[in-house]
Amino acid sequence: MPAFSLSRKKLVTIVLAFLVTVVWTFFSLRYVNYPTSPNRLLFLKCLVVFYALCAFILVFLPLPSKLKKWARYALPVVIPPFLGISLELITIDTGYTLGNAYFFNVLLFYAIELICILLSCSITFGSLIGASLVVVVYIVNYFVYEFRHVPFTYNDLFAIATVKQVVANYKFVPGSLVMFSLTKYLLVLVALLKTRQKKTIPLRLRLTSVLAGVLVFAIGWFSFVNLAFWEKQGFRTVQGFTSPYHYDGFLVYSCITLASEKATAPDGYSEEAARSILDSYSSQSTESSASADRPHVIIIMNESLFDPYTWGNIELEGNPLTFFNSLTQDTIRGYLNSSVLGGSTCNAEFEVFTGHSMKFFPNGFYPYLQSINNSTPSLVSLAGDVGYSTYSIHPELSTNWNRHLVYNHLGFDQQFWIQEFVYADTLGNGVSDASTFDKVIDIFENRETDEKLFVFDLTIQNHGGYTWTEIEQTVTTPTFESKEFNNYLSLVDKTDEAFEDLVTYFSTQDEKVIICMFGDHQPLFTLDETYNIVCEQTEGLSDADQLLNLYKTPFVIWANYDIPEESDLDISMNYLGLLLAKTADIPLSPYMHFLEDLQKQYPIISTNGFVDAEGNFYTSDYSDQWIRDYSFVQYYILNKDK
Repeated sequence: MPAFSLSRKKLVTIVLAFLVTVVWTFFSLRYVNYPTSPNRLLFLKCLVVFYALCAFILVFLPLPSKLKKWARYALPVVIPPFLGISLELITIDTGYTLGNAYFFNVLLFYAIELICILLSCSITFGSLIGASLVVVVYIVNYFVYEFRHVPFTYNDLFAIATVKQVVANYKFVPGSLVMFSLTKYLLVLVALLKTRQKKTIPLRLRLTSVLAGVLVFAIGWFSFVNLAFWEKQGFRTVQGFTSPYHYDGFLVYSCITLASEKATAPDGYSEEAARSILDSYSSQSTESSASADRPHVIIIMNESLFDPYTWGNIELEGNPLTFFNSLTQDTIRGYLNSSVLGGSTCNAEFEVFTGHSMKFFPNGFYPYLQSINNSTPSLVSLAGDVGYSTYSIHPELSTNWNRHLVYNHLGFDQQFWIQEFVYADTLGNGVSDASTFDKVIDIFENRETDEKLFVFDLTIQNHGGYTWTEIEQTVTTPTFESKEFNNYLSLVDKTDEAFEDLVTYFSTQDEKVIICMFGDHQPLFTLDETYNIVCEQTEGLSDADQLLNLYKTPFVIWANYDIPEESDLDISMNYLGLLLAKTADIPLSPYMHFLEDLQKQYPIISTNGFVDAEGNFYTSDYSDQWIRDYSFVQYYILNKDK
């Protein structure tokens, strides 16, 4: 009987593979911490260990050539369902039933795999590339969904430069099912490499395979990137951020959004109809002219600013918006209903400046990147037409969301970016709000004689994430423990102090000044339980309340002279520019007069739906004559010069 022996090379390979397996297993188990079910947690941990050990054993398990051959053909059949269900569950709550959605998502997985096999002319390599592509996009979607509560879409690729800038503020912590899925992928990787076959393929066969791959891709694109196809299968294809993603599954959802990636004309649209609507309001508009009596206008879009009491019955030690909420004299205040949550600030800007609504765009659409590429009517250009000098301030890169070009199209005369704040104080995730407010004062003090200022300040201090921010906690939540939530509240407390200093300064000025400050969207926290806890301890919240309350941000318009006072307004963000123009006595355009009438019928229009004058909430696919006219006019204004 021959003595058993191992070469040094084999021994080193075994030791390294064993160490990799052990390290991977412990690393995976660290993040397998599913909080809702102890039994599920134990089951996932056992499966992680099992799959990791299988991968380790398979590395050294000798396989007969016939078994390798059969495995080589069987693996492409097994991989999509084996990986598909766990990948789908990464972001989809287990309470949802996918039904036939799971079948179609696995079918799309097969299609991707087949295309990769044909293009690479290799069953093993093609299966590996296909599985790798699907795993990557699912994990990217996981992190996008964690940070924004909206799924990853093709349109996000247009924002890749901005995303790279933003992600540095977040911690990437994989969840239980991410690590579980990656462990299954590790087993798939080892199995494919173990069964690979080195074979020379004739050039003619390669070309035939590649052409077949291109043909399958074309057929698949025509078949699956088609709204009519998915509607026939019973999938919902509504527009707006409140998408049916959880019911469709990620790959199906991606096909649906690809099919609707461009802003298309509304059903029944015609230029004549849109012009007719605007013409009916032309007689209400007045000639634009400069007026020495108009106020200076200062607009502060404060990053992630929101009032936690919006959520419901929450107990706080301290109040992050003490001064902000104390303003009543010569003040208009209330709440804005944003179309975004946790990110996509540019879309909130777009609604405020233009009066348009994100409701009429596809999921994941960014007008700053995909729509505004020439001069666009806006609150900024309207102010410029009546003699204002228009300034923008943003202590970040000018290329974020393409703002350096978009701001020119909107009508800003001068733009100030991060270069202006090299020596400024920082707080939270960037330049402090107090520093940007000082820049506003600096512009005011150095203005030309008789110059009227229109200043827009987009802050950055309160940008997420909040897990690593080190700040003195001046406002806390005693009923539940969340360091990041307390960090956020304490940052807003600093914003409130800086805002009080700004208002105090302008209250002593002789010239008329209006200051408007509002939040672009609510923040998102790693521990999403904060919102759920508040909802659970608040009685009487309907499903509509719980949805809309998550998208409300506070706003205040204060003046250092007499203006009509209002409180408890509840409007959507597309009406804020109209409200500011009316308060500052800036002549309204025909479109703004239309918005004025529209607001009386529907004070809230956002991606979540509509709220009418009686307080009735309608879903995103609701429409009547007013909504139809709004969609017509918006599309006409954005596309008439293209």
